[in-house]
Amino acid sequence: LSDREHYDEHLAITNGTYERALATAGENAAVKDQVADYFSQTRQYDRAVALYKSTIAQSPGMLLTREKLARVLGVLERHDEKLTALTELVRINPHDVRIQKFIGSEYQGRADLPKAIDHFMAAVKAGENDAVFFHELLDLMLAEGMVNEALPVVRRAYFLYPDSFALAVQLARVHAKLKDWDAALRAFQSAENRVDSDNGAGADKLDDQFYFEYGTVAQQAGQHARAEWLFRKSSDRVPKDTPERNARAYDALARVWLDQGKRVAEAAELIGIAIDLEPNSPAYLTSLGRCHYLRGDYDKAIEALRKAEAASGHPSAVTLNQLAMALFRKGSPAQAITLLQRAVDLDDATDEMRARLKAYREGKDPDPPPVSDVSEA
Repeated sequence: LSDREHYDEHLAITNGTYERALATAGENAAVKDQVADYFSQTRQYDRAVALYKSTIAQSPGMLLTREKLARVLGVLERHDEKLTALTELVRINPHDVRIQKFIGSEYQGRADLPKAIDHFMAAVKAGENDAVFFHELLDLMLAEGMVNEALPVVRRAYFLYPDSFALAVQLARVHAKLKDWDAALRAFQSAENRVDSDNGAGADKLDDQFYFEYGTVAQQAGQHARAEWLFRKSSDRVPKDTPERNARAYDALARVWLDQGKRVAEAAELIGIAIDLEPNSPAYLTSLGRCHYLRGDYDKAIEALRKAEAASGHPSAVTLNQLAMALFRKGSPAQAITLLQRAVDLDDATDEMRARLKAYREGKDPDPPPVSDVSEA
């Protein structure tokens, strides 16, 4: 069959040989399976499917034949039949790591991530311990918001691979999602140490994304000086051919200063550069509105925050909260309360926002006065 010029002629001869073997096989399922393999290998997929199905009907326990049937159905793009075959296979043998991963990949290809994760988790329970698999599974779980479920998975992975930079970062991300900032900081520090202790090998892993995430955790933990240093590191590591990635580092550094009510003018300059790089970013427009608010320029604050609200379409609690604060100071408490109520109903709402809403309803302003030129120096 390697002679392409006479392929059809030789295929007919070879088919005849296998068909005679099949005719004399009787109830021998192993022979049927081998002939089906031949049809699959020679791309006679419809014949392979029919024979695999006949073999399975005769000997339902031939699990490898079921798997081969599923693979051929996939080649034929008969995906529903493929999924049916895999579902039956995993029902018969739920402890087969490879098959659980196979059906999980099928669901992932269909963008049914919850079912994909279920089968990938079954593979883990059945003994799958590959580091790359763990990392990819954790990516899926975090994308689906399965943070609590991800914690035991990442702990197991990190226990098995304590020297893995990638899994140390995943551990940090899970802790950050759980708002366990101290644990997240320790994990990021551990990841950084792994590169440093390896005489700088793999230093490219410590890129702008790594330091941006690390800095964000430090900021949330209230470690402002450390966060400032980390965001500067992030900016330093932005590839020269993608200067727009500096925008988020500039905005993050500015927010570190705004959190402390200092260097507001410099923060506004940095945010202005970020907006020049990404003009329609709701996050950067929100930060600009916050700058104007802190300096007592509520008209400009409202203008920037309205732009952020429009640019988003589905504004965050942070944007709505900041806009409510500016409107309250501008003398529009009813509008402020309405916006803040919307904010506290969102997933990213904080206890501080809920307390502010309570104060507004009581006619009180719980926030400090604007920052003066002297106090921000």
